[in-house]
Amino acid sequence: MVSKILFWIRKKRIYIPLLFIFFYKIIFNSTTGQILLDQGFQSFAASGSLKANVRTFSLFYGIEIEDIILNAGPRFQSQEIFSAQALRLRYNLPYLFFLRAKVSEIALVNAKIQLTKAGEIWNFEEVFPPSTEATIEPIPDSVEESEPSESLFLGLPVSAYALINLENVSFQMKDLSNTSPMDVGFRDLNLHFELDTNRFIQIPYNLDALDLIDQIHLELNPKAALLSWYKDSKIQFESPLDMSLVLHSSKTDPFNLESKLKLGGDNLIIQRSNRLPLVVKMMLAYDLKYLPEEDRILLKDLSCVFQNDTWFHISGELNKISSKQRSMNLSLIDSDIYLEPLSRVLEELPIPSIKLGGRIQLSPLIAKGSLEDLELEWKLKARDMYFQMNGRQHKSQFLDLATRANLDLVTKEKPTTERPLPLLKSIYIDTLKADYNGIHADVSGSLGSNIPIDLHLNLDKLELGLFVSNLSGLLKADLKVRGQNFANINADLNAALSFFRFTLDRSRSGNSFSKISAKAELQFNEPFQLSKIAIQGLDLRTTNAQSSEALSLKSDAIVSLGEAIVVDLKQTNVTTNLANLSLILPLSLKEKVTPIESSLGAVIKLGINGFFDIGNGNYKGNLTSIIPGIELRDLVGNFALRMPAGEGSKIFLDNLQFRAYKNALGFNASGKLEKRNTKDKPPLGDYFGDLKLKVFLNSSLESYIAKGLSYRGNMYMDLNIKDYDITGDFISNNSKIVFNNGSCPGSSCKIFLIDSLNAEVPVHHDLSIASTRELIEGDKSRFIKTYGRVPKDNFTIQQVLGSHPSIEGAPFAYVKSSGSYPGLTSRIQYKENYLFIDGIRLSLLDGMVYGKDFIVNVGSGDLEKMEYMGSLQVRDIDLRQLLSKDAQGKIDDGKIKADLNLSGVNLDDPIPNINLYFSIFQIGRDFGKSAMNVISTKGAIMDFIIDSYAVDKVEVELSKGLVYADVLFKKSILSYVVSLEDSKISQQRMPLANFLKRAGSEISTYK
Repeated sequence: MVSKILFWIRKKRIYIPLLFIFFYKIIFNSTTGQILLDQGFQSFAASGSLKANVRTFSLFYGIEIEDIILNAGPRFQSQEIFSAQALRLRYNLPYLFFLRAKVSEIALVNAKIQLTKAGEIWNFEEVFPPSTEATIEPIPDSVEESEPSESLFLGLPVSAYALINLENVSFQMKDLSNTSPMDVGFRDLNLHFELDTNRFIQIPYNLDALDLIDQIHLELNPKAALLSWYKDSKIQFESPLDMSLVLHSSKTDPFNLESKLKLGGDNLIIQRSNRLPLVVKMMLAYDLKYLPEEDRILLKDLSCVFQNDTWFHISGELNKISSKQRSMNLSLIDSDIYLEPLSRVLEELPIPSIKLGGRIQLSPLIAKGSLEDLELEWKLKARDMYFQMNGRQHKSQFLDLATRANLDLVTKEKPTTERPLPLLKSIYIDTLKADYNGIHADVSGSLGSNIPIDLHLNLDKLELGLFVSNLSGLLKADLKVRGQNFANINADLNAALSFFRFTLDRSRSGNSFSKISAKAELQFNEPFQLSKIAIQGLDLRTTNAQSSEALSLKSDAIVSLGEAIVVDLKQTNVTTNLANLSLILPLSLKEKVTPIESSLGAVIKLGINGFFDIGNGNYKGNLTSIIPGIELRDLVGNFALRMPAGEGSKIFLDNLQFRAYKNALGFNASGKLEKRNTKDKPPLGDYFGDLKLKVFLNSSLESYIAKGLSYRGNMYMDLNIKDYDITGDFISNNSKIVFNNGSCPGSSCKIFLIDSLNAEVPVHHDLSIASTRELIEGDKSRFIKTYGRVPKDNFTIQQVLGSHPSIEGAPFAYVKSSGSYPGLTSRIQYKENYLFIDGIRLSLLDGMVYGKDFIVNVGSGDLEKMEYMGSLQVRDIDLRQLLSKDAQGKIDDGKIKADLNLSGVNLDDPIPNINLYFSIFQIGRDFGKSAMNVISTKGAIMDFIIDSYAVDKVEVELSKGLVYADVLFKKSILSYVVSLEDSKISQQRMPLANFLKRAGSEISTYK
């Protein structure tokens, strides 16, 4: 029994392989392949039809389909999309067990591909509609960067084989749209490609991958030409593409390469709508052949001919191809390019208008030698070149180039700072002369990895208007560049800019002429990576059309260009002559410069030295200046500023200091500025501040300052800025100020002395006030009421002396002290953007002037919205003291008493916005007559009234630039003879200018 069972098992094992083969043939055969193809098409196709015969279908060896026809659906009238006599995809999976990937054949025989677009859909999209499902691309995980590999490591020794055959393949693509119809395609494409490799374990990412090839064979259209065409609504072109390529290489057979190309023809006809056919002769050809017995590639002909002109013709040979000592001997022996025939062809094509002209000769060009020591020699010539496109013209009358070079094309040397171009051993530019739109350039010299750098560039007649529309001028430059290598290069520049003009705000500047010279040392720390520029002797001088110097600049500087840009300015001096400069400025700038010239003087000098670490945000330096208009000859400033990169929202002002006039005048500042995330508007631009400021005038001895001003004492203002608040004090300790008009001694000498000025004025300004609030209407006592507590005076002047206004050489006391009591006392306070002045007591002209309730509403600082108000009381001042001795004898009584009220708004234009009321209620007879002469018209009756009546009161009101005046008379006997209405004379709506003119004329009668 047991023996029968064992026999049966052995019998079954024999049939297992037979059963596997039986089921494999049932599943994988042409019939099942046909079923799968038909069912698959019906499942995936939305329309159309497919006819095909599956001849072979195997899991291990591939598939072969014959007589294939794919038609579109009804939208394209069942148009044929694809047809082929045979489609073969053959491979050998069992070879994978032997670590060999083999694609036995990929073949397409007698195939036709026709793609047609109607509307917005292609014919193949009707058969196989594109998927409308949105695809979500996965977010790749972050991968740490590593050094790039030079090869792909496989891990196992593998080999590969592939064969591709394309026989008589045709392609056509049509666009049937009415707006832009198009038809492009080709016929009879033949390609045979066979590749077999050695076994390899890694694939190099360079030309060493060619060593993996054991055998290669390539044939492209070896027998017939490829017919190609292009057609659209404007142009039609059809021409054979005569191109052949044969390449063969194997370890057993000798390498064979032969390739020929003829592209174009002698009679190419381009059909155009509504125009005559365009006949073009164009041929691009080459003839290349490898001679294995000589190990040489022979290039018989590489040429391009256009309209009977040979654009280039190259011939030569490559020697020792299979060795590492490859060499070449190539020559461009003939070249004559005329651009006018090309321009005529381009003008006929439906492209943007282009016009060309001129002649170019590329020959002779010779490349000779081994690849590691290749010598090039080239001479290029061009004449009368012209190019116009989009309304812009480019012309060049000549271009001449003669150069020699020595190259190493196979070097493995990596670029270094000294040798950034290892392949370029040397290049000698014997001649490079060119012209472009009138610009002349001349370059000569040499450079390379094996020789020093020595270049000379000369540029002339460069018109700036060609490159920048609102500039004009002619630039001429001469540049010399020298260096032992590319790590350190010295440059010497001399340039001149003539007839320079520019436009600003619709006004044109005058002609200016500039000359600049500089020497620079350029240092590199990586190939072509500039690290430092050391500029020496930079000298810029600009003159106007009259050859008068307007601006000059001299500087030495070092600019470091590492991770952080650092600028080190040394000995930088700028001198400007504003009088000469204004002649070359446009009107918009001249109007701004002229007032500066009148106040600061013509010649201004500025010097600056500084160290600016831009990357790390450190800036420090000092500056000097000479401003003759204000007699400033010793201005010295120092600054130290930090803007740390990690704290971009903060600016640290470590020090800002200015000193002038022998250190008598000074300014100090320190603190920080910072940006904050807040809805409130920052007070200082984009920043909140925490600053300390001090301005001072200090001199222990009386010393001359400027413009006739001398000073002795100690006067300063200390301010602290914290966010929106500015707080501080204005202090003056026993200051003495002397001013003379510069005509002393002499008859026109005027001297004024302010003696013992003392002040201690508190200051508080609120920067958060963005608008100016109106002063409270009615009673202003809330601003000045003291409720019985009268603060002490904080502003005093002992006396004010000066030259007598009418007596030459005589001194005069304008403000007198009374014993130890100062001649002027007051209480001043600046608080919450209001300036308060109260308790004014002024001893003047043997009388007194009292002032109170003076308020200036500063608000936001807008001059147009500032308001002011106040009142004065004048008691028993003797105006006769201001007159000459002769005039004093004619005046019987010069004392007056008066009250004055003052208010207004808009300090930007104060005259028409001032409101003034002036009431004189005690005036002498003579000054009373003068008051009537100012407001009344001349006449006999008026002269009788002036001589007969005594003035009791004078009331003057100024409103909106108009003067309203009343002169009231005392009662007398004459009032019954000549009656005046209300016993007064009035003048209404007199313009202020007329009033001042009459007053000045009347005052002149006392001189």
